[in-house]
Amino acid sequence: MATMTIQDAAHKLGIAEITVRRKLKSGQLVGQQEEAPNGRWWVEISDEQNPFDSQSKSDHEPNAHVADLVQILKDQVSSLQHHLDIREREVGELHVIIQQQALALPSPVMGGTKWWNKLWSND
Repeated sequence: MATMTIQDAAHKLGIAEITVRRKLKSGQLVGQQEEAPNGRWWVEISDEQNPFDSQSKSDHEPNAHVADLVQILKDQVSSLQHHLDIREREVGELHVIIQQQALALPSPVMGGTKWWNKLWSND
């Protein structure tokens, strides 16, 4: 039986540190904490076998936690895409309103004569 830190245990078992912490909390791994609650954890790992051989393959893949992070990011992208679609629709609606208001404005005329005619007239 080897005693090691959470980081070393995670590396040896091929799992994330957070997974080691969860397994300590649930009792799937045995460990001791120095001067709780801020002390270092020492995890006991069998030298002969991986204690997770009977569990699913994803529990001891080195990048198992990456799949969870990827899913979180996909959910965030989906949410942001939804908000972007809403904003694009709103901008389109604002463009229509601006065009309607611009058409409703009277054309700029100075005293019945267009401004450029006044600029070039000899009066």
